[in-house]
Amino acid sequence: MGQGFRNKQKIPACEQVQEPPKYLLPIFSGSLHVDKNPMPNASVSYTPEALDLWFDNLCFDWEQAFSNEELLRGRKIYHSGEITGLDLATGEAIVSRRIERRDQYSVIEWANGAPVVRSSTSDTFLGRSLAVAGLYEIGELVCEETSPLPPDRKPRKPEPEEKALEEPPEKEEKDTQPEKEPPPEPKLKLRVHFRMLDRGLACKPTWMAPNGKGKEVAAFGKEAHTQLMGTDRESLVRLADLAGKANFRFRTSAGEFALETWVDTADFIERHLALWEKRFDLVWDGEAKLLRKGMRDVHLDTEAKAVSKQEMKLRWRLRCDGKWLDREGVHRLVKSSRGIAFASGNGLVRLSAEDAESIENWRDSQEKEGLVRWPRYMLFSLFAKLPQNLRVDKELDRWKSTVDKFMAGKKSKLPALLRPYQESGVQWLANLATHGCHGILADEMGLGKTIQTLALMSAFPCKKLPHLVVCPASVAPVWVREAQTHYPEIETRILRKGNDFRSKKRKKRGKRVLLWIASYTQLRRHKSLLEKKKFGYAILDEAQHVKNPRAKTTAACLTIQAERRLALTGTPIENSAIDLWTIYRFLMPGLLARRREMESLAKELETGFIQRLRRQIAPFALRRTKAEVTPELPPKIETDLVCPLNDEQRREYRRIAEEGLLENPDDLSSAMRERATHVFALLMRLRQVCCDVSLLPWRRDKASSSSKTDALLGKMEELVPSGRKILIFSQFTSYLELLEKTFRERFDSLAIFKLTGKTKDRQVPVQGFQEEKGAAVMLAALKAGGVGVNMQAADYVFLMDPWWNPAAELQAIDRAHRIGRRNAVFVYRVVTLGTVEQRVRALQREKRETFEELIGKLDDRSSDLASHFESLRELVALREEEE
Repeated sequence: MGQGFRNKQKIPACEQVQEPPKYLLPIFSGSLHVDKNPMPNASVSYTPEALDLWFDNLCFDWEQAFSNEELLRGRKIYHSGEITGLDLATGEAIVSRRIERRDQYSVIEWANGAPVVRSSTSDTFLGRSLAVAGLYEIGELVCEETSPLPPDRKPRKPEPEEKALEEPPEKEEKDTQPEKEPPPEPKLKLRVHFRMLDRGLACKPTWMAPNGKGKEVAAFGKEAHTQLMGTDRESLVRLADLAGKANFRFRTSAGEFALETWVDTADFIERHLALWEKRFDLVWDGEAKLLRKGMRDVHLDTEAKAVSKQEMKLRWRLRCDGKWLDREGVHRLVKSSRGIAFASGNGLVRLSAEDAESIENWRDSQEKEGLVRWPRYMLFSLFAKLPQNLRVDKELDRWKSTVDKFMAGKKSKLPALLRPYQESGVQWLANLATHGCHGILADEMGLGKTIQTLALMSAFPCKKLPHLVVCPASVAPVWVREAQTHYPEIETRILRKGNDFRSKKRKKRGKRVLLWIASYTQLRRHKSLLEKKKFGYAILDEAQHVKNPRAKTTAACLTIQAERRLALTGTPIENSAIDLWTIYRFLMPGLLARRREMESLAKELETGFIQRLRRQIAPFALRRTKAEVTPELPPKIETDLVCPLNDEQRREYRRIAEEGLLENPDDLSSAMRERATHVFALLMRLRQVCCDVSLLPWRRDKASSSSKTDALLGKMEELVPSGRKILIFSQFTSYLELLEKTFRERFDSLAIFKLTGKTKDRQVPVQGFQEEKGAAVMLAALKAGGVGVNMQAADYVFLMDPWWNPAAELQAIDRAHRIGRRNAVFVYRVVTLGTVEQRVRALQREKRETFEELIGKLDDRSSDLASHFESLRELVALREEEE
């Protein structure tokens, strides 16, 4: 009895494919083509009789004898090359593997047309999975090691006995006719028919006579021709092998192979068809003939057409070789994977990734925003991925060319109190509004954004709808006062409990305009009423309050329904350029795409993202600085007043810093990620020490001294006698209380005013400070005194503790540096030497340059620290040698 033996050789890693067998074939139900990790040092033994027997066994669909889980696990074992041995005999097959120095094997027998499995392991699932892997290996072996042909089932003629061979041959009779050799058995010819499927391609092999005449007979199925010669069976094996390589699956019921995706079909046409044409007789039925043309590119043709004063409709069509794809072809292509599909009358077509992304983006935006039509402003979007060859009709072309032009002939409607730059601002806003666009008025603080907005409402009314201003609670009185003073035709109402949008109690307005003023908190509480209310103008004042898209306040603002929308802010960016997304989501949804896409672009483009974003918002954001529009305004002189810690502060600072370094990871990124709350607490304690150690909870009742306070008092000794007005900011109200006590003890004639979060009527101390005849000081909490108040009477501003957010500091400074001043404003930032304050101050100067490229000023936040300081020690350690 002969025996075969082989050791499998290793396939290079680049050729390894982890896909499981993808078709079922009656010749070999497993995979005939194998691209996988080989069996390392595996031995395979067999006999020719065993190969023939297992060939017959594998003609059945053996995979149906196993569960899906067993098949998946078996394929994993098969592909990972875990099989270490395969022994084929006529009665059984033994497949083995070695795991963690232990051998496992399964014995496969055949009974009643199906495999029966016994295993050395008590884990039945594992044993049967190992058998699955073994059956795939047997299929590979039969295909590779021998001509995998079933035995010829015709009865063999008996051979002459040996005795007869030894007898001398008889002499031929003269009249005996020579025996004719039987004619060779005719060889069948394999023909493959191709036809189109809904999402792919099918091929059905048939047998035909060599001369091409007669009826074709199925190669597979119930009516299949079974009396095959060896060479015929080889053709079937070759076909099955090539089909496996091309990713075909075998459909048992139909007796045909199928590619079930357009991507697989395209791959077959481009990479495999040429070889099939050499090996087989191919017949293309129906529109399958078009596949022979190969892949053809489809081009996107897009046109935007105006359908209303503010909306447009996008019409896009797909063209291939000058022919438009029909609706079914377009549907297939748009829904297909990788932009490949079959189009009737055109064949296999491909849409470029860029065009496919444009179509997908439009469809997604329409579904997400509920848009059947698009706002006209989307023509300006650099993030909507509109095609470069987009065509617009004449109406849209005219509209687009006039968006960035100020309206003419409207100056007569504007009140005389406006300055020239304010008139220009109102005209700019009105022009955007009439074009269905909505922008940001980002003028520097102190240039009159409130007065410009009221002028817009008055001069360019919006139907007979009421208007809405949403602002911080502290700013609401400013809107009321400005409207009552300069625009008596505007009736103001404050949104609060018992006085909301449902109120029917109204004054007889006549031609008066109703303006609702709501704090962000009150708007959130009345969100349920917004769905049924429509406004003319909707304005977000200090619009940076909606930077967080997940906040309930932001959700309430995005619920507002208005004909025209406007955002007012001197600092539209507080943390990062992404802050603009939520503001423009309120103003013009879709202009900046989806937030996730914008964040991804910010990471991908880095510095290039800022330039792209600036180009995007340029038509819809207006920013002027005091230096540009009011050259008569005196300068703002800023100075860092650096002072060293005193001995008491130095000891406390070092102690707290060292304890914090012991308790937190030194890697700042890890510390911010794992113990952010503790790190922020550490930074707050260090900043309190920099101001005065008595701010610490455990030192409040003890006497102390402060180098910052001493430096401030040195300046005050010069300023108070000369009658100067001084504005002092701190984030720590307890520090302001200490300063107030010190000033009262030191300066008898000094008028002292306070402005904190507890101040009920902020105008009382502000008006007192403004009207005071002699020297006066305003002690203000940074947030309470930073917005909504005017204190241009102040000559000197002291920032006693630098904040992470320089925008907040600038807002505070501009309470004094406002239009109407005649003298320069002197600003002192009091910073302690070698401490965390000095490092954050340096970081502020560095980061502000980035914002200047986009709007004008960029601020920072503490969570940015990890990107600028590698270690916590680098941030908090005391190093007084720093300059």
